[in-house]
Amino acid sequence: MKQSFYVRLSVIAFCAMGVALRSGGATVGEEFFEKKIRPVLAESCYECHSASSKKLKGGLLVDNRAALLKGGDTGPAVVPGKPEKSLLLDAMAHRVEDLEMPPKKPKLPDAVLKDFERWIKDGAVWPGGETAAATTNAYGFDLAERKKRLPWLWETPKRQALPKVKDKKWPLATVDHFILARLEKEKMKPAPAAEPEIWLRRVYFALIGLPPSPEELAAFLKDGSPKAREWVVDRLLASPQFGERWGRHWLDLMRYAESRGHEGDYIIPNAYEYRDYVIRALNADVPYDAFVREHIAGDITTKPRRHPEKGFNESILGTGWAFLGEEIHSPVDTRQDENDRIDNRIDVMSKTFTGMTVACARCHDHKFDAISQKDYYAMAGFFVSSGQRLARFETLEDEKVTARQLETLNERWAAKINEKILYDAQAPVLGQLKDYLAAAAEALHMETNAPPKRNVRLRVDGLASGVTNEIARLATERALNTNILSQWTVAILNAASNANDALFPLARLVFPTNSVAAANAVKTEPSLPEGARVVLDYGTVTRQEWFADGVAFGLKPVKRGELQVVSPNAGNRSDLNLTTRSAAQADSNWRELELSPGVEREPTKYGGWKRDGVMLRTPKFELTSGKIHYLVRGSGKVFAAVDSNRLVLGPLHGDLAHEWKYDDRWRWVTHDLSEYAGHRVALEFSPGNEFETAVAMIVESEKRPDDPISVGQHLATVLTERNGSSIPLAAAAYQEIFTGASKALSAASTDARMLEVASWMADRPELFSGKDGVWPEPVAGVIRDYRKEREPIMSRVQWKSRTAPAMIEGNGVDEFLLVRGKHQTPKGLVPRRFLESISGPEPITRNPGSGRKELADAMTSPENPLFARVLVNRVWHHLFGRGIVPTVDNFGWLGQRPSHPELLDDLAVSFIEEDRWSLKHLLRRLVLSRTFAMSSKPTDPKFEERDAQNILLHRMNLKRLEGEAIRDAMLAISGRLDLRMYGVGVPLHPSQFVEARGLRSERGPLDGEGRRSIYVAARRNFLPMMMTAFDTPTPFTTVGRRNVSNVPGQMLFLMNDPFVHEQADVWANRIVTEHPNATADERIRQIYLTAFCREPSATELARCRSTLNEVAGASGEKMPTVNAWTELCHAMFGVKEFMYVR
Repeated sequence: MKQSFYVRLSVIAFCAMGVALRSGGATVGEEFFEKKIRPVLAESCYECHSASSKKLKGGLLVDNRAALLKGGDTGPAVVPGKPEKSLLLDAMAHRVEDLEMPPKKPKLPDAVLKDFERWIKDGAVWPGGETAAATTNAYGFDLAERKKRLPWLWETPKRQALPKVKDKKWPLATVDHFILARLEKEKMKPAPAAEPEIWLRRVYFALIGLPPSPEELAAFLKDGSPKAREWVVDRLLASPQFGERWGRHWLDLMRYAESRGHEGDYIIPNAYEYRDYVIRALNADVPYDAFVREHIAGDITTKPRRHPEKGFNESILGTGWAFLGEEIHSPVDTRQDENDRIDNRIDVMSKTFTGMTVACARCHDHKFDAISQKDYYAMAGFFVSSGQRLARFETLEDEKVTARQLETLNERWAAKINEKILYDAQAPVLGQLKDYLAAAAEALHMETNAPPKRNVRLRVDGLASGVTNEIARLATERALNTNILSQWTVAILNAASNANDALFPLARLVFPTNSVAAANAVKTEPSLPEGARVVLDYGTVTRQEWFADGVAFGLKPVKRGELQVVSPNAGNRSDLNLTTRSAAQADSNWRELELSPGVEREPTKYGGWKRDGVMLRTPKFELTSGKIHYLVRGSGKVFAAVDSNRLVLGPLHGDLAHEWKYDDRWRWVTHDLSEYAGHRVALEFSPGNEFETAVAMIVESEKRPDDPISVGQHLATVLTERNGSSIPLAAAAYQEIFTGASKALSAASTDARMLEVASWMADRPELFSGKDGVWPEPVAGVIRDYRKEREPIMSRVQWKSRTAPAMIEGNGVDEFLLVRGKHQTPKGLVPRRFLESISGPEPITRNPGSGRKELADAMTSPENPLFARVLVNRVWHHLFGRGIVPTVDNFGWLGQRPSHPELLDDLAVSFIEEDRWSLKHLLRRLVLSRTFAMSSKPTDPKFEERDAQNILLHRMNLKRLEGEAIRDAMLAISGRLDLRMYGVGVPLHPSQFVEARGLRSERGPLDGEGRRSIYVAARRNFLPMMMTAFDTPTPFTTVGRRNVSNVPGQMLFLMNDPFVHEQADVWANRIVTEHPNATADERIRQIYLTAFCREPSATELARCRSTLNEVAGASGEKMPTVNAWTELCHAMFGVKEFMYVR
């Protein structure tokens, strides 16, 4: 019985609306054919089955539709609409013996077969007609000729003269003149003005996606001011909900999702930050040209837009759109996978910003538009040249400021220490060093134990008592400092187990039988293996080759001989660090950087690494042998982003992530990437836990280079040359060498061998003070003063930050033109540039970077004939239900022509010159026009016959609300709507029947916490059922015009879905609670005012009363209770008028 009430009531209001809905399911069109079908036919079939075949096989041609329908010797190859009867599909699937296509090769991938099945099922659409040729370039590509096809499209929009009209009273706005002039030309009249209630509901849903409340309706109807509509519009444009409504439109263009789809549907970490960025930008009315610049180059703008209150970098968040697409984890063919991801980005960017299908030129020149295959690969180069990261956007800009301040501070104070102060602190000990060493060696003769094992550092308090007593005796006897002598004694003892230690040659003399074997004596620095290629040397790196995510590696490499005061929390044994090689070196000042609680990380093999905002990236280069070697010091980690593939989850490609843990000696670390020889890679380094990581050089060589000479090896050679075969002779040599190294440092020498010795001493202040980790004066005083000055700088650091997907700048890399779109057949490099038809054939940039900044300038230029046109057309589409160019994502030959071309150009020029790229100004002009205020009922029924699709806009189009607006309206009407903004998406509440890989165990509440639909988690593989029922597009590419279906499944959903039932119950309780003493008619009126923004008719009142009584009677109740009101509210949700805007 409940369903009979529902069905009966849900048709009450719609019958009077009077306009038929014209909608149908989406079909696979020309674009799908060009992207998915034609390339496969060309690649796999033309050799044997085209007009150009040397020998036609089986009498079958597949290069035009008529030939496929006719078929060959075995009959029709394609039966439109019936893939199960199409021999072409059977042959491609190898289901028929002796008809396998392609012959003697594996069958085509299942994904390709599904594309062909879909194409045939939807009618086997073939652009150009039945006999149109389908060769890869049947007519050649003539850019000038292509531009002549649509000359208006490639001309910059110009201001149009205001059309003359007969009815001079009707127009209120400029657009009204253009609409009326066209109608008068066709001897038609515009529809009368819509009732105020209808206009109010229309403008509310248009601007904020929510219905007006009864109170807002009453206030509007009561206001008799001529400005009443303007005040409503201004209030709605200023509402925070404006950004949510128009943000949803924009997210459709960016194929927004928070997971990557494919099999595992792995998350896109913190993707919601991009969603929130869009909402904030639209609410702030960021000029559209600036908004798009942020999407293309927001990470490299010199003056990023900052949040007005919190101060974080907004601009960088715009670049996150590029990484919201579908992604395959651990792809077998990484190069193909990269091409597919870039193809999707080109498709999204070109459709969204230019309304052109550039991605159709991936495999060949565009078949219809002025877009060459070179255009496609010129655009691809911008993405190849850019990387991906999770940016610390909250703190990024402040960290840069702090890093510059620290750089200045460090340079000034390091110079002070270098100016003989360090030598003055060491000189008292160095002047007696031979005595200290000789005494220490003598004291160690009392040591009965073997030297400590390698990597175990003994301290003074670990010395045997006999040694301690001997040290005290010798210090007194020889006028030495006891504490300092103890430290040199321990240093010799520790050196005995480390052949690379500076004191190892002396330790071997002290412990001739117990020390480790000596390293091979080397007189000269080992050279690189023959044929080795230096990929990057941080000693000679240019500013253009320095790419970093954050400031953890400083702002540039440290130079050989550079002295640094390190962070007091770094865990170093010394406050000073002396660089012996120019290198990219982690700055210990930043070791406490953290992510804010709840921040998502990549679900990858390296996801647990501390790398977000602390990553150093090399320029992208091509692997030859693939044997890569890093000259490093300390511990660290590296991820090899081969073909920009990052989603590494299993053993496949697991070797792309590599770690090392070493001491402070320079060593070569091998990273075997030979499996990826011939592929492009960017290496991404992140510091070890103690931030002691340094990377000096990267080489590619079949053979691992020999490690550089250690200070121990060097001194062993020097002592041998000086005949330091006894302890006294060796001690004297050490005094001379160490004193020379200290003086050389004060003189700013960059001699490598001297710096190694000076660095060894700088790392051991206890040898000169007698106290662990403490420098003697005056160095200690300088360090204290430095830290006093450093403290206020670091006190302003915000250590925790959220992260978001973003681009990172890279070196300029031009992409190859790939014949037929296959990476196996590269033809030649294509310089990066914008579309030749707009910007000419010259490269867009000679900048060594990606060139995205120049691309952004070209894209958003007022001279670009497409940029403004496409945007104003999208706005028109959302307001009026149909774009001036109906194919909003395709202005090209396969798209539809503009219904009002002069109006489109005038809107574009006004948008640039008058609105100054302001979306809100444009919207305000349009919704306050007579055109927007028209009724959806025509003036004359005959106009419906003459203009059946309402192309001339003789009336307002009837628009069905999107699934999100329907759901949000239910929440608003029921009173459950929670207007909290931003943040992590509310977990889905999937049906109990939905079980699949990638579905999280965490399930959200049925009502999504009452939040607007834009804040419900957008899982690519698990779209909410309500959204799919009402045509929310699967987020795979740009969808500027959603399909609008009118199918029984929608009514069944509203009839049975638990969420709809729940909201009906909440609404009914609200009605009863807020109107406890109201009559049934008064409550019914309230329901109609809330749901439809109007009073019910007498007939509707009577039917509702009858239904309430019938439901109450069926339940044995004398008067309608909440249950009866719930049934009535539920029925209202199914009324067509609720789902449509008149």
